[in-house]
Amino acid sequence: MVLRNSECKVTTFYTEDRPDIVKRLSEITYKHVNYDGLNWYNFDCISVLQNEDDIVGFSSIWHRPEYYREGEVRVLNRYWENNELRRPGRELARAHIITMISDQMKMAKQLGYTSAFISRERNPRVLREFINKVARATNTKWDMHNDRVLVCNGRGCLQYKGYTKL
Repeated sequence: MVLRNSECKVTTFYTEDRPDIVKRLSEITYKHVNYDGLNWYNFDCISVLQNEDDIVGFSSIWHRPEYYREGEVRVLNRYWENNELRRPGRELARAHIITMISDQMKMAKQLGYTSAFISRERNPRVLREFINKVARATNTKWDMHNDRVLVCNGRGCLQYKGYTKL
């Protein structure tokens, strides 16, 4: 089955407000080290993409004080989507992703964060194109570091970073 993201809805929530959805997220077998065994309650909030009652995607916002500046939060963190939604080609800023980012920036601001970033390990040109599309779609200004910066500990943690003020 092939889904269109227009058939899906985005729901963004604080983790403590929706233990029912957090439980469902933890029961999915992702078969990937980045997603299996996540502590969902570490995240400030989570956005899920649902087709009817099925969860077909998610991302989160997260502040990691050991890696991020004070007041800084990562949005679109741990982004995952089911293979049913994947499309060939380079449509980078699909509607559901823009909705997730908008919701997460709004919630991050409510939590008192002053800036948000999106990061990517490879291809800074693609990240720059993506954040430019996000900027236009959300009417925000985004900038990008020229060099990779440390966003976590381990392999793949030096990443290019696009950021905006909240």
